[in-house]
Amino acid sequence: MIGSEALRGLMCRRGVPESVDDATLLALARDPAHKLAATLLSAWAAEGRALPVRQREELDNHRSRIERYERAWSSIVDAAPQAYVVKGPSIAAHYPAHLVRAAGDLDVVCRRADDLWAVAVRLVEQGWEVAATTVQLSERDGLDILLQLQQPPDNALGVPYVVDLTTADVATSLRTRAHQLSNRDTSPLATSAIALVAERWERRFNSRDVLDLYLLERAATPQDMAALRIGLAESGLGRAYRQLTRAVDRSGLVSEHRARLDAPSRVDIRRVADRTRRWMHPVRALGYLAATTVEDERGPLVDRIGQLVHERAGARRLLSLGLPLFGVPLSHDPAGVGLRLTDQGGQLVAHTPVGSFMLVGAACRAEWLPQEVAA
Repeated sequence: MIGSEALRGLMCRRGVPESVDDATLLALARDPAHKLAATLLSAWAAEGRALPVRQREELDNHRSRIERYERAWSSIVDAAPQAYVVKGPSIAAHYPAHLVRAAGDLDVVCRRADDLWAVAVRLVEQGWEVAATTVQLSERDGLDILLQLQQPPDNALGVPYVVDLTTADVATSLRTRAHQLSNRDTSPLATSAIALVAERWERRFNSRDVLDLYLLERAATPQDMAALRIGLAESGLGRAYRQLTRAVDRSGLVSEHRARLDAPSRVDIRRVADRTRRWMHPVRALGYLAATTVEDERGPLVDRIGQLVHERAGARRLLSLGLPLFGVPLSHDPAGVGLRLTDQGGQLVAHTPVGSFMLVGAACRAEWLPQEVAA
């Protein structure tokens, strides 16, 4: 049984002083470097500890958040029966019954774009709002879509509810294409493990990631491990996986199952070569740099580069080079049943069932917007 002492040990092996009291341990568990507050509280409750009122309320809020996502998932699968979840509930299903895994967001894959739009329409009808739209050239024919929908927080946790809809199994990096996994149907567990490892593209691994992988490996069958090897090769995530498995080794948690990848595979090497080749293309390289300005202020020089790349190369050119384009809302009026791209006023516009969006490859400038929107 994984109890509070095992969680304390995990956190201490990841930098928390062994001498901290329980109140400090819980405060640190809430930090993004650990993300284990809900799990720690549930372990204490399972061990018979009488939690103070605020801690009971915090744990109850985590449980109600999970229930909220369960209701959302019921609507999603009703609109698109072939949709499936990665990470989140798929990993939580492998937690011991007495432990709670906090629900940050809900990652839903709809491999058919028609299913994605059907789900998006259903959620918008239920009060969810489109918060982000990303379009990128697919490894298959066509485009991969990432649509993020949100609802405001409704309890003291203060965290909005987020549903990420995507047509790809692994779609978390601005600098690499999204990936479809050939054997997703063979092993949903392996798919979630790969999506978990893919988080390394965006941030450092945290303590919950370590616990997640430990529990996935403990539940994995030989078939799951074989699928994991193939998926890691297809996505080029072998190196990140090895990094996380080393963290599991140091955690004090012991797993009997491990897909050991002690050296870069040929596919890993090919992926590195492919990424190097992609960065050597001058427009693509500048496009990747420009994309970093979308969410963060990078300074006047990089912002100027973003402006030049978007205006000189154009959104269609950037899209054809495999770069992600980001949607700026223009209208909430639905437009057809799928995604349609048009050129308007020198800009690329995506018309979708949940509104129209101008697609940009860099931080949007006011002069790019149609006059009625800019006003």
